[in-house]
Amino acid sequence: RYLRVRFVDGKTAAPSVGEFYFTPNDTTVQFRVAAIEDAPGALAFSNRERCEMIRKKLKYQKLPVLRNRQRSLFFIESELD
Repeated sequence: RYLRVRFVDGKTAAPSVGEFYFTPNDTTVQFRVAAIEDAPGALAFSNRERCEMIRKKLKYQKLPVLRNRQRSLFFIESELD
């Protein structure tokens, strides 16, 4: 289940695009928001601030993303981990 929407910021009138992915058989919703760069006022908010504002309005809780990490070296971590 996927939803893509175009919306306009009420304060800056900057248009943005939001993509929402509703995970099947789960309550998790993944989403991202991108400003439409050619529009005036598009850079008034960063994408992170825009996503945080939408998350709060929708009353979604933050869910930290965990990676399956295994150390390849004993003493230090490398970029190859």
